[in-house]
Amino acid sequence: MSPSSEVQRLSFYTSYRQFYFVDRDVQGDTGSRDFWTDEAVKRGMAVGNGVLGVGTASYGHIRCFFQLSDSEPMLPISPWQRVVEASIRISKGRYAILECPGSIVDYEGTCAPGDYRLRVYAAFLDHLVEDTAGDEYFDFYWLVLWPAPYSDVRSLKVYDESRKELA
Repeated sequence: MSPSSEVQRLSFYTSYRQFYFVDRDVQGDTGSRDFWTDEAVKRGMAVGNGVLGVGTASYGHIRCFFQLSDSEPMLPISPWQRVVEASIRISKGRYAILECPGSIVDYEGTCAPGDYRLRVYAAFLDHLVEDTAGDEYFDFYWLVLWPAPYSDVRSLKVYDESRKELA
């Protein structure tokens, strides 16, 4: 399947304020002490072999777009509260978005095997849904995957956690 600019609209439930983007043919270890480090939590993305963890504001309902692109995304960064990206090797051309902790597949697709970057744009991280005990936010994510040389995780815009409303 060749990359396209088609955007998939996703809505799913997850726990522990995270979900995963994975290579379907690699067993990633999200329980490793090296996965959700303090630095990974701060930037909103954890990196492991065959798995990327996406940190969320909500402990529950997640709304996001996913896009497989043929080049680096051109979305402006200024309207988003957090923008972070990392590399992942897709070994056999199969990837998926999984909820946490059960690793239920919320979306899966195919691409050419190789190295890719996943950029995660995040917004509304500080907009609490009333009467949810501080677990639900109106947070929204736009994930873009494109072929690119493997490189370190990079924060393009860091979210100031101190601005989040507390229940």
